[in-house]
Amino acid sequence: MGLFFDATYLNLSTSDRVYPPIGPVKVEVGLEEWLVELGGLYQLARWPLGKEGGEMALALDVLGGGRYWNLSTDLDITGPVLVINSVGVGVSGGSIPSWVCAHD
Repeated sequence: MGLFFDATYLNLSTSDRVYPPIGPVKVEVGLEEWLVELGGLYQLARWPLGKEGGEMALALDVLGGGRYWNLSTDLDITGPVLVINSVGVGVSGGSIPSWVCAHD
């Protein structure tokens, strides 16, 4: 019998300026992620292999659990309107829906 829990948090970001001929452009990118897993296991049966008292055995285990995953991103571009429109970028902020799933 056993239980497990694992949580991971990630937060990355960077920004930079570029200087094209029509004016400076600042780009900021960010990513944040949460991943949380939990579960349990149980040994249903165990059969010894080889001689009596040997350490080798065959086991049948059951494992179950769940996972939560959330990822969000941000993209901010600032600069002359002409530069932003020519690149086709006008996005500021975004998010991917959270996911919850079960293991069996």
